[in-house]
Amino acid sequence: MFNRNKEKPEAKCDVKYISGHSMYPKEKDTQALFFADRLAIKNPGIVIPYASITKLGSQEDRHITKTRVFCTGIIPGLFRKKIYRYTVIDYNDGFMDQSVVLDFHRDAEDIQKGLYQNMIDSRQPQQLKG
Repeated sequence: MFNRNKEKPEAKCDVKYISGHSMYPKEKDTQALFFADRLAIKNPGIVIPYASITKLGSQEDRHITKTRVFCTGIIPGLFRKKIYRYTVIDYNDGFMDQSVVLDFHRDAEDIQKGLYQNMIDSRQPQQLKG
């Protein structure tokens, strides 16, 4: 599906698919494959061409984790919440607008910069022609 002509990805990383795509509501651990022209999320099998990305951003969520409560005690553990930073990719899949939420873990900042640059680069030829 996303490995056209046995093309190898330029990079890959472990990612957690949180939600967003209309066909795939469940969260799951998977891999993100970065190609020259697209991002592929291995399972559930979502392919996002960089040129189709309409917005790229991040979202924060705060959680109280069991480990934090256990390690710091009940009272401090309940008040200190761990911050999770998710990457939100809005794009059009050719049929409708989708908004995919991914957790790139500690690599979120670097990956988000790279995605943004790929998004800009995918539009360069269009801008030069027009």
